Amino acid sequence: MSSPIDNRSQRMCPACGSGDVRAHGKRYGLYPAAIPALVGPLLAIIHQLSSPWDYTCDSCGKDFSRRSTIGRIAGWVLVLILALEALAFVLSFVMLAAGG
Repeated sequence: MSSPIDNRSQRMCPACGSGDVRAHGKRYGLYPAAIPALVGPLLAIIHQLSSPWDYTCDSCGKDFSRRSTIGRIAGWVLVLILALEALAFVLSFVMLAAGG
């Protein structure tokens, strides 16, 4: 199984720094494709964040996981959405205070 993590430094063992690692696959690999269409894109973002790729270092035997590039982008999109919602919430109170 090939890993979608294209950045070689992301596939290095956090314990010993070795690049000789083996991918085990994505955790929770089944992707319910109909659910994001029915529930919305937010569920797809949360699903991407909750399913990292598992690895084992061949040098020292340490098990670790890394998010894919899509998962990291999904995390930043989620942060952006939450920041915009917080900004809209604050601005609504400012507009209410200025008008009343």
